[in-house]
Amino acid sequence: MATDANPTPAGPAYSSRIHRSARGERSSSSQITEQPRLSSLRKIRGPFLHKSSHGWQRDHRINRDGGVIKTVIREAKADAIAPSDSLPFVDVHYEGTLVENGKVFDTTYEDNSVFSFEIGEGNVIKAWDIAVKTMKVGEVAKIICKPEYAYGAAGSHPEIPPDATLIFEVELMVCRPRKGSSVESASEEKARLEELKKQRETAAGAKEQEKKRREEAKATAATRVQAKLEAKKGKGKKAK
Repeated sequence: MATDANPTPAGPAYSSRIHRSARGERSSSSQITEQPRLSSLRKIRGPFLHKSSHGWQRDHRINRDGGVIKTVIREAKADAIAPSDSLPFVDVHYEGTLVENGKVFDTTYEDNSVFSFEIGEGNVIKAWDIAVKTMKVGEVAKIICKPEYAYGAAGSHPEIPPDATLIFEVELMVCRPRKGSSVESASEEKARLEELKKQRETAAGAKEQEKKRREEAKATAATRVQAKLEAKKGKGKKAK
């Protein structure tokens, strides 16, 4: 997804292009939840509802000319964070298909990786800069990209032909601040305090467990002493 020297817009493509990216790059990921492939497109003249395996979905034009259309497949939690000026770096899973034949031309699911890039820097195709910034962490969306918001008349040989409309299924995994930013420092401090809190809670829990163990041991010892005294009393009564 690196930006080439020529004016042809760059964006998600096959692995060789992604691994050459200077600012956007793939990295290894934890277990991935497979999402259904989306390989069909209707002519869209504004928002409308359609039925999918996830229920009724609304397609939404993100820009006026309909060049980028987004459908939310899985909504994020209400309190999920979203990309912003202070959180411009994102990690995503994605799968790209050609509208004309449904062929998958690139996917992060195949090699269990994520793709990282900075929003708004022109390191990916226009459709991604436009659509991903409207997502929240945990959201999965289908993004339909007309040629002028993808690879245009040039395409991206050999996988993407000229004037190709593309469909991407994108899952936003993480939003991150720039390194050295005040937000990053604040995030690190918050994480440090949360970790310290966890350590204190763990220590307090361990202390409480030790106290409980000692009390139980003390009660057990007292029960044994009482049992011995009762036994001695019983023997004394028999002797009389």
